[in-house]
Amino acid sequence: MVYYFYLAFWVSVSQLVPKSVLGTKHISFCYLWLMFALMATVVFLGPITGDMELYLDVLDINSNLNWFGALANVRWEPGFVSYQWLLAQFTTSPAVFIGISMFLMWALLIIALKKVVEVKYLPLIVFGYLSLFSFYNFSMNVVRQGFAAPLLILMLVYLGNNKYRKAIVIFLTALLFHQSSIIAGPLLVIKRFNVSVRILCVIFVVSSLLMITGLNQSLMSDVAVVFGGGLGDAVINYSSEAILSRYGSANRIDFLIFTSTWILWGLWFRSRYLSSDEFYAWLLKCYISLSSVYILFGFIGYSDRLAAYAWFLIPILMFYPAIKMQSKYRKHWILMCMIISVVLFMYFDVFLLYEPLKLFY
Repeated sequence: MVYYFYLAFWVSVSQLVPKSVLGTKHISFCYLWLMFALMATVVFLGPITGDMELYLDVLDINSNLNWFGALANVRWEPGFVSYQWLLAQFTTSPAVFIGISMFLMWALLIIALKKVVEVKYLPLIVFGYLSLFSFYNFSMNVVRQGFAAPLLILMLVYLGNNKYRKAIVIFLTALLFHQSSIIAGPLLVIKRFNVSVRILCVIFVVSSLLMITGLNQSLMSDVAVVFGGGLGDAVINYSSEAILSRYGSANRIDFLIFTSTWILWGLWFRSRYLSSDEFYAWLLKCYISLSSVYILFGFIGYSDRLAAYAWFLIPILMFYPAIKMQSKYRKHWILMCMIISVVLFMYFDVFLLYEPLKLFY
């Protein structure tokens, strides 16, 4: 854990000390590589459990199959199966599979973030990801969704720049890695018709009331039946007693409160400092939309995996105002965002993942 705090200190210094050499483009890239090395070490020293065990089993099987056989062997999305099959033709090493997957996720995230802020500010936002509990889960467990999440960030960046064709291509690519990416589909409509933040907030409030009262289950179950196909089957399966007994309680109010907090954060900063910043308004719309879809399906087991798409925007939602604002309090807000990141790191027990690093102290 001490390495995490070393990075927190130096990233803070690089942004708070005026004209510091620590804040240059080249040094910023060094910070990014150090963060990747730290996360990779945590992931490699962690246990292999859950979905990752299954991925590695299938990776080994795919080495003896042709491409069509691999696609027929499991019901996963074809993009991920093809990626696994291609890698299996060279090696079935768990370390190589985890390492390459983690690097590709990291690269996709950096590519997307570089389109949002200057390179010298990237360490701030990436430090936010280093403090985010779901970020590690994508690398250590739900790899398919780990590919989809940064792809959706790239999608919303392209949409924010009115590059619809690129956004649609990226969206379809994300679907090839995890079908739950479909929850980003409404963003295409929201952008096309310029749905306001106010309307989206009303939708979020109504969705929240449905979740609190438990009416979201009856409503969305009927909707899923109308759509049928994979959506209907998934909702029925994940709302079954067998799944819920393994997952625990559904319609979690603590998750609702956590999700709502960042909407209030974004609304306040938008009204106070970024009223004319079109990208932040779009980012806020994306977060509210993704959050609303999650809340409507909060009754299913593992609903936090839907919430993860919205939560994956939190580091950008948090640090972007501090980076872009024109205020004498800018540095104070940067420091505050760093402190909040550390609080999230501690409160959600992310620090426990760093326990194996004590061997290197």
